[in-house]
Amino acid sequence: MRRLRLTTKLLLYVLASAAVVALLTAWLYGAADTARERGFAVTAGGLATVLLVLVGIFIRHQLARPLHALADAAWRLGEGDLEADVDIRSRDELGDLAAAFRDMAHHLRITYAELRQANIELERRNRFKSQFLANMSHELRTPLHAIIGFAEAIRDGLAGPPTAEQREFAEDIHQAGQQLLRLINDVLDFTKLESGAMDLVLEPCDLAGLVDEVLRVTRGLAQRRGVEMTADVDPRPLELTGDATKLRQVFYNLLSNAIKFTDAGGRVTVRARLEKELVRIEVADTGAGIAPEDRDDIFDEFTQVDASLTRRHEGTGLGLALVRRLVRLHGGDIHVASELGRGSTFVVTLLRDLVTAADPGAPAKAAPPGPAPSPNDREAAHG
Repeated sequence: MRRLRLTTKLLLYVLASAAVVALLTAWLYGAADTARERGFAVTAGGLATVLLVLVGIFIRHQLARPLHALADAAWRLGEGDLEADVDIRSRDELGDLAAAFRDMAHHLRITYAELRQANIELERRNRFKSQFLANMSHELRTPLHAIIGFAEAIRDGLAGPPTAEQREFAEDIHQAGQQLLRLINDVLDFTKLESGAMDLVLEPCDLAGLVDEVLRVTRGLAQRRGVEMTADVDPRPLELTGDATKLRQVFYNLLSNAIKFTDAGGRVTVRARLEKELVRIEVADTGAGIAPEDRDDIFDEFTQVDASLTRRHEGTGLGLALVRRLVRLHGGDIHVASELGRGSTFVVTLLRDLVTAADPGAPAKAAPPGPAPSPNDREAAHG
């Protein structure tokens, strides 16, 4: 059976209405010889007008109802209701539109189911990856502690007076072991942050003291690389509530990165300032700098902005990713200002009174990051 298109139906409705009016008008004018007949003609014309109005209402009803149904179903589909449907089965353009809508909704349901299954599989594999990294890190730390301990014993003469060369070798082993231990700890901490298992032990902290500790620890690295280090710390008390160990880790990662990516003869400057309810820490260097298009990526884990530098500088690619998560866990934030060939400045802002601290010494839990979640280490940025 051949179906009538919607446009054909509309045309037939209009033609039929026009024909009815024309016939009535011709008949009335031909029969209107008296006043009474003219009055009848007026009445008949009114009836014809009413008929046309009814025809218009019918047409509107035939079009508006399915269009409203389609619009409502499309809105519900856009809001995430994948079961949205329209009950339009006519053999015209509206029927074609409804059939196309049903096909689209069907394909969306299939795609959504596939994506959900793929996401479940990705989450499962990510958990395996995190568990593997955590297990490997634990297994590596045990023999590494032994290596560091024996190197210290030889260096300090506990196994007998060492020669100058032996002491130098022992010191090299000790420093390399400490560096490897810090990298392993970064991996462990990152897996804890990913799973939401990171605990902060909140207590009053002297930030100036923490910065000074890290400066002393990294000064040897700076001297070996021929990098000058300067500090400009606010003389006022820089006290805040936080996890001293994690904050120390934040500052160490920032300082060691700055030193590693600054050439001999360059300078690394640390500034610490009190700003109302915030503490602001800046780590500036005169290194190679970071391109504008790469600044949004440097805090992403395992991202390599410049793979050529990866071979020159050791690192996991987790340093800045870990720094940002630890800083945000403390209610603060970090950003970078940089210019190619002029160096970079990393700015950390921390709340002096962490709102999540119910009382000093209480553990604060890290929430698992969203699919989001966050810019990679200059170790990863540069390698």
